[in-house]
Amino acid sequence: MKESPMDPIITNINREILEFIEQLDSDPDVERIITFWFYSNSEENIYRLAHHLQELSMKIGYCGKSCSDTHKYILISIKRLRPKIEMMNNLCTYFNEIAGRYDVAYDGWETQVEP
Repeated sequence: MKESPMDPIITNINREILEFIEQLDSDPDVERIITFWFYSNSEENIYRLAHHLQELSMKIGYCGKSCSDTHKYILISIKRLRPKIEMMNNLCTYFNEIAGRYDVAYDGWETQVEP
C-alpha cells in the first residue's frame, strides 16, 4: 500500500487508543472483538463493501439503514483479533483506501475495554 497523507494521523490516533486500552484493561494482549464502522448515502455501495469484507473473512454486525442525518446507510464489520499498533495502522489505511473505491466513508474502529 502506498503511504497516505492520513497515515501519521491514523498512527497517532491508534497509538493513543491502544495506550488507553493498556492503561484500563486487565489484559491488553487478549484477543477481542473489534468493530469497524463505515457510512454511505448509497445502499448499493454499502452492500457491495459488505460483500467485499465478507470475502476477507470479516463478519457483518449490521448493514442497512442508519439513524444518522448525515449518512443514510451504515455498515459495522467485526473481527476478533489482538489489536497491535502496526496491524491497526495497516487495517485503517486499507479501510480508508477500500472505502474510497466503494465511495463509502470509513469512520474508525472500537472495542470494549474490560478492567
